[in-house]
Amino acid sequence: MQTIIDYFNHILPISESEITILKPLLQQKVLEKEEFLLQENQVCKFIAFIKKGSFRSFHYNANGTSTNLMLDSSQTLISNYESYISQQPSNVSIQATIKSEVIYISKNDLDHLLENSFYWNKLGRILTENIFILSKQRLESIIYKTPEERYQTLIKYTPDLLEQFSLTDIASFIGVTPQSLSRIRARIH
Repeated sequence: MQTIIDYFNHILPISESEITILKPLLQQKVLEKEEFLLQENQVCKFIAFIKKGSFRSFHYNANGTSTNLMLDSSQTLISNYESYISQQPSNVSIQATIKSEVIYISKNDLDHLLENSFYWNKLGRILTENIFILSKQRLESIIYKTPEERYQTLIKYTPDLLEQFSLTDIASFIGVTPQSLSRIRARIH
């Protein structure tokens, strides 16, 4: 549990009283490789912290091909925020790509914290702002950058993802086929 507390404390210093309130609300879960944390058409009722491991958030298109929308690894929050906020069925699945462990909190418990604590309300606002910025950057990357530029950004800012995900997952994330990714990698290296 200390890892998620350290994560929150890094964003906004947390008091012992807030930790005491939080700890009983946290739950842990171990997921095997390819096990789902959330499946498409389920309503997302949690926000999870990846204690260790990695996950892909993906959607199947009409042809049955999956497209990775997000790749996330240790020390990151993960959820389908659209489904979480709207309480409508998710349009994506979240799947462990290796044996992974998460610490999560239910929507009901987090809503209670947000309504009754200035600290959690402020932290929630900061986290929401960060999620918005990351989503906007991802969208702009898809719209404005070439696949090669997206790959170079991945190398520069999140090189650990290259070690934790297959080249097929990386290709899907940057929006190319595995063969196109091989050509991009050959040009860069």
